[in-house]
Amino acid sequence: MRMPESSAQAPLVVAGGGAAGQAAFRGAEVILLEKKRCPGRKLRITGKGRRNLSNVLSLPDFTEHFGTTGPFFHHAFHYFSTPDLLEFFRTRGLDVISERGGRNFPASGKATDVQTVFESAARHAAQQHS
Repeated sequence: MRMPESSAQAPLVVAGGGAAGQAAFRGAEVILLEKKRCPGRKLRITGKGRRNLSNVLSLPDFTEHFGTTGPFFHHAFHYFSTPDLLEFFRTRGLDVISERGGRNFPASGKATDVQTVFESAARHAAQQHS
């Protein structure tokens, strides 16, 4: 995530420990608020237990699928794109494969491996900011 220099030191407060909440740890000081005992519980069962991470469509083609809200997502994905996401996982040891329809999955086929990466990134971020 690229932030203006003036806000780079401000902590980010995220409500909910789902995929988006956990992804917020990427390079930011984050306070994650989660009411459930196990953040990301639903991640472990998404995609029939495989967890579709993203796809290989170009940004304009991808955001077109969101209809009238596409322009909002275009801006967001400009700052954190599919290649950024795949790099996030690969640099943390999670191999990713592309399947039919351009969908990206963990090579292991296990959604739990995605959750493990998020948990590890969160622990690492907590150590960096303590």
